[in-house]
Amino acid sequence: MIVTMDLNFFNVTCFAYAAFAILTRFLMVIFKDKWNRWELNRAYTQEKPAWIYILAACSALFITYTWYRVWTDDVDYGWILAALLSITLIKMSQLIFNYDSFRMFVKTALQDKSKMLVINTGVIIFSIVLIYL
Repeated sequence: MIVTMDLNFFNVTCFAYAAFAILTRFLMVIFKDKWNRWELNRAYTQEKPAWIYILAACSALFITYTWYRVWTDDVDYGWILAALLSITLIKMSQLIFNYDSFRMFVKTALQDKSKMLVINTGVIIFSIVLIYL
């Protein structure tokens, strides 16, 4: 018996986003201090890196395209994915307009186990919702 799946844009986006989020949580647990150093010394350096602008532009385009697909495709609950993805624009705006504050938040969060537990729990719940969609 062969089982086939008809994956559409929304399925692929949900699974890819959830897989990436869950994978990063595992990497954070496995690499602990190495992960923290990487985030502070490579991803979120003292000077605002240029990749932030590229990522923000790509994110905005992807979210715009997702909303376009919500209005043009007949997919139940596609708007929920678009709304969830739109929330990520909050992070993007912080990276662009309040980089130093965001970096300080990252630095304190990485050192505070209870904050990291809340963040990681939120990401896992978010991922479960995406998989369910």
